[in-house]
Amino acid sequence: MTKSIWLTGGTLLALSSGQAVLAQQAPAATTAETQSGDEEAIVVTARLRSETLQNVPLAISAVNAKMIERQGIRDLTSLSAGTAGLQIDTNGGRQTTSPVVRGLSQVSRIDDENNTPVFIDGVYVSGRDGIDSSLLDVERIEVVKGPQSALYGRNSYAGSINFITRKPTDTLTGGAALTVGDHGRFTAKGSVSAPLVADTFYARLGAAYDIFDGTYRGDGNLRVGGYRSTFVSGGLRLVSGDFEAVANVYYADDLVGPSPQLIFAGTCQTIAGKLSSICGEYPTVKNPDLSGYDRRAKGADRQSMRSSLTLTQGVGDVKLTSLTGYNTFNIESIVDWERQLPGLPYNFRRTDGTTGVAQLTALLTGSDLDNYDVSQEFRVESATDAPFEWIVGGSYYGFRSHSDGRYAIDTTPLPAGATVTSIGGVVFRPALRNVGPVADLDDFTATFSTSIKRTKTFAGFGAAQYTFGESVTARGEVRYSSEEKALTQIVPAAGTTKNTFKYWTPRFTLDYKPGTDMLLYLSAARGAKSGGFNSAAPTPGELAFGPEFNWTYELGLKSSFLDRKLQLNLAVFDIEQTGIQITNPSVTTPATFITQNAGTGRSRGFEIEVLGRPTPELTLQAAYSLADAKFKNARDGSLRSYPSFATNFDVSGNPLPRQAKHLLNGYIQYETDLSTDITGYVRVDARYESKKNGFTAPLLGYVPGRSVVNARLGATRGAVEGSLWVRNLFNNKSPTLASTSLTFNDLGRLPIAVLPEFRNVGATLAYKF
Repeated sequence: MTKSIWLTGGTLLALSSGQAVLAQQAPAATTAETQSGDEEAIVVTARLRSETLQNVPLAISAVNAKMIERQGIRDLTSLSAGTAGLQIDTNGGRQTTSPVVRGLSQVSRIDDENNTPVFIDGVYVSGRDGIDSSLLDVERIEVVKGPQSALYGRNSYAGSINFITRKPTDTLTGGAALTVGDHGRFTAKGSVSAPLVADTFYARLGAAYDIFDGTYRGDGNLRVGGYRSTFVSGGLRLVSGDFEAVANVYYADDLVGPSPQLIFAGTCQTIAGKLSSICGEYPTVKNPDLSGYDRRAKGADRQSMRSSLTLTQGVGDVKLTSLTGYNTFNIESIVDWERQLPGLPYNFRRTDGTTGVAQLTALLTGSDLDNYDVSQEFRVESATDAPFEWIVGGSYYGFRSHSDGRYAIDTTPLPAGATVTSIGGVVFRPALRNVGPVADLDDFTATFSTSIKRTKTFAGFGAAQYTFGESVTARGEVRYSSEEKALTQIVPAAGTTKNTFKYWTPRFTLDYKPGTDMLLYLSAARGAKSGGFNSAAPTPGELAFGPEFNWTYELGLKSSFLDRKLQLNLAVFDIEQTGIQITNPSVTTPATFITQNAGTGRSRGFEIEVLGRPTPELTLQAAYSLADAKFKNARDGSLRSYPSFATNFDVSGNPLPRQAKHLLNGYIQYETDLSTDITGYVRVDARYESKKNGFTAPLLGYVPGRSVVNARLGATRGAVEGSLWVRNLFNNKSPTLASTSLTFNDLGRLPIAVLPEFRNVGATLAYKF
């Protein structure tokens, strides 16, 4: 039996025996996207072929374009608010972003590889500083939970996040939207898609400007927690018979303000003569004072370009695919190390030989990072709806990163001709000359590190599945990866080291489909996160650290009831980790800390998602995730500076840091006709995260559980939609992350809380054609 559904973009999906096959085009006005909250019709490509969401034996959360708008998704952080089992580990703002799936946070964040990577149109996005950009012309977002290393590779250790952009259409379509709000929010965006040559060649172009001052103020007009973004997106599509070529490009120019972080006085753990930690819950500050931020510490100025070219050709019963990616990324950042603390005292020597003491105006650190990568993948796969299906392929990934770390000391009070002899007890030989005010990264006076990283990865992969009858399918996937990494250190000491990591990442799945409305599956998969280098390693043998691995065992259910008015999905998982990358002292030089494979761990839990539509007007959704992620046998030597852990680095049995054990999210949406040509809706989204330890030792502090509620009220009339919205409705001000930082005024440590975005309101007016 075969039935059909119209998908977003006008593609007809023919469903036969639970399999999905793309067919002809339909008018764009008759898409499943026009059905409010119709998640069942979402098609995903998590297994490199098009399948409806409920027919894939994977734990996937997916949103289409309409759901992105209604939920107010604008970046990775807002995506996580409505996704079961997904958290974002960040130091605030849109930098150092690390997605966390099923509690598998990254213990050591010294490297720039995430264990839950982001892909755009199938192309891997390198690093973590540039993955959290504003969205434009996104057709769909897929969050796949569990290792996807067999088909995706590139660190798909805990899962993957896939952004799929809109394809150029064969009819004139497009739209524009304008958003205004408090705290200086202003967003204008628009896009258009049209055929250039009828039935053959199509184009798409979009552009946007997005500015937000953040809900905090620093010194003057500094945008603490804010940003300013200009971005464009374009695409070309060529279709000729069984051949299709799709080219996409995205460019963004962002100025990301400093992260909203607040330094506290410690309550325990004496370091450098003062209490340096909070042994318990980090406090909530109703009106934090961030005026101590130096306005020259502007945050990050970054430019990113993401591009891809996908070629497909049908040859009889076989489909050939080529996927080429080319990405560039540059970021310059300036950080105020003192934040709210007074300037460091420093000693100076006058030209007559006498000495004195003064207070620094500022100590700023900066970095300049230039990345580019290229990737190429070839695939050959079966293209017919048959009991036996297969896919084989190979890929190459090349990456280069040039990084400079700099510092600048503003010694404006220094007498003319005098030199700085020491700062905070650190003696300078030779003495520093007066460097004066700092205006930009070009004014920085010293480079403390310069390095070049290179990666070359070759991989071969394949998958095969066989369906017995129409109900049982067995599937096997495997990838072999050979990854060569090289680190060239230029400052402080020149030298190059290389290492090659080789590993297999298989996946096995057995699923049973007793009827059209139920799917049961069992899977086992191995995930891998790349190894790396310790630039500060004292011996050659300690330069490299190896990959992390896990085996994830999962039992899942996808089901629909009551004529599909009720949808219930459940996944139960057991994850066993080995080789966890953790900071520890060097064996030969205990005063030097390096990343080592120094731990094993496990995460056990489940995710349950319920979607109900009791009436055509009302949609209810709720999702709960439990992830009990703990170390089994592990040592964390970075705790050594705290007196309680001076000689005992054992963290076995402790929870993994910076992740919540319990996540609960859901929404209520009611949509009804207000008149013959106006439809109104109201939607409320809510998210709860339980407490999160900031460290591998819970004793050193945690942030409390927090709830955030967003609401939206809107109406549509034909092609026009207007809405009023509020984020963080109840203005929850509790911190999002417990952390600590070296303080340069006394070379000690103090606790730091990362602060949330406070309540903000706005309105959006959109037009589509």
